[in-house]
Amino acid sequence: MRVGDAGPIDYHPDLNESAADTAAAPMMQSFLRTLVKVAVASLIVGTILAHFGITTDQIVREFGLSQDRIMELARQGITWALPNLLLGSLVIVPVWLVVYLFRPPGARSGE
Repeated sequence: MRVGDAGPIDYHPDLNESAADTAAAPMMQSFLRTLVKVAVASLIVGTILAHFGITTDQIVREFGLSQDRIMELARQGITWALPNLLLGSLVIVPVWLVVYLFRPPGARSGE
């Protein structure tokens, strides 16, 4: 091969143009499968703890917390997260919109 010659083009016309979109499907299935496993494990452990008479209130008190303190921590978390979420979306949403508008006509994410 001489200098300046282009190498072989790695183009497969048989492949679907939305191959990147179909690659996301197994990832979503894996995420949902993991989510179901966590939910089932939580249900089993919760049932076992309830059988032994252990309640949520007991565990919360053991850690030195109260329901009011947990609610206050949740409020503080939301108070911190919401402005940062909105600020980030001011950058991310327009960038996504531009990328979405300038995609090639054959590249669809819904199919």
